[in-house]
Amino acid sequence: MGGGISDFLESFFVAGYGASFKRMEYLRNKAESGRLRDRDQREKEQWLRQRYYDFLYHLKEDGLIQKDGEDKFKLTLKGRFKIKELAKAKKCALPSVSYSREDSESVIIVTFDIPEKDRRKRAWLRSALKNIAYA
Repeated sequence: MGGGISDFLESFFVAGYGASFKRMEYLRNKAESGRLRDRDQREKEQWLRQRYYDFLYHLKEDGLIQKDGEDKFKLTLKGRFKIKELAKAKKCALPSVSYSREDSESVIIVTFDIPEKDRRKRAWLRSALKNIAYA
């Protein structure tokens, strides 16, 4: 607890003369939680910044981007090829979810058991069923 004394002194001076123990304790807890929240926010920002720089490093190491100026990067030929490859894989991954329902008078129950590791396939099936008004 790095800010124990400073939190206590802050609550003592902020509470004012004649403040109750509960009021001082409330203000100390508020100061401590604010300090911890700020620290957590700084750590999260630092973690995100580090992930960004790690990502750039790996893209450069794989030869997908190269530095084009001070803070600018550009795709290499290998990078452009990789993007086209990923777009093609995404396009071919699952069929379209747009279908039409012909018979609206019947009741149909659809059950499926797709494992968690195939989350994208489950999401696709749910959206396809919603588009034909089964959900």
